[in-house]
Amino acid sequence: MRVSGGAAAAIKMVATQPAKKEPSVLVKGLAMHYNRRLQFAIVSPQLQELLDEFDVKSVPAIVLRRSSGDVVHYDGATNAVDLQSF
Repeated sequence: MRVSGGAAAAIKMVATQPAKKEPSVLVKGLAMHYNRRLQFAIVSPQLQELLDEFDVKSVPAIVLRRSSGDVVHYDGATNAVDLQSF
């Protein structure tokens, strides 16, 4: 599932998660909060090419790709407050 925030988003955020059909309530909430400013994608571990593109070594993972192309891996707590400050 892809939750999109609009084509002009400056940052893209990818959340990978093992074998879930729906994004978590946390990811849905963040997608609504950052509507049109971030693009979210839930990536299945079976999509190895995309995982390689974002240099994901294990799942679950949260990764940002800035408009400059820089990839930033998040390694903090997975709660709304910490993710919003990231």
